[in-house]
Amino acid sequence: MINTNYAENRAYFAKLFEADKVVIELKLVEALLTLSFACWAHKEILENGGEVIMREKYGDTFSVDKDRIWLKLDLAPHGKIIKTSKDASQEEKDDAHAKNKVIRERLFNLSVEISEKWSAIKRDFMGAPILRALWAVHAKNAENSLNCDIPYRENESFWIRINDKEKMSVIYNVHFEDEIDKTLAKEMLEQLTQA
Repeated sequence: MINTNYAENRAYFAKLFEADKVVIELKLVEALLTLSFACWAHKEILENGGEVIMREKYGDTFSVDKDRIWLKLDLAPHGKIIKTSKDASQEEKDDAHAKNKVIRERLFNLSVEISEKWSAIKRDFMGAPILRALWAVHAKNAENSLNCDIPYRENESFWIRINDKEKMSVIYNVHFEDEIDKTLAKEMLEQLTQA
């Protein structure tokens, strides 16, 4: 659950994921919760539907700078745990306890909503060009301007090619360094073509 004892919890930072030059970081400073995301194809994905789709899915919490995307949420409007002084009356303590119960429940529900939504940031962002092309194919108005090349990893890309208004192809280039991986991949592809 989100800790809203801002005075006690002034800052929190966690690097949640780092692989293939994809970095996801979570920060809580005062009442501002931020999730930042950086990846190889940041610019290409933004240009090919990433910004539109992320704004649609994440609304006002989404923002972009030159090399990262951000999800930001101000927790202050959602309530802050009320602390009572030692010399508060029982009525004041009961009132604070009742209000805190409501705030904790609201924050628990918010934390569930945020974790479910924000945990999909990598999938949503990296898949945005494919989703944009799929929507166009579904609407039967796909065009060649949707064709794009996304270098999603070092030495690896995917390409989206529109075949006609109702068909598209997504082609992946996968690079294997290890000879055993290359042999296994070749064998699997040969078996797929024979099936």
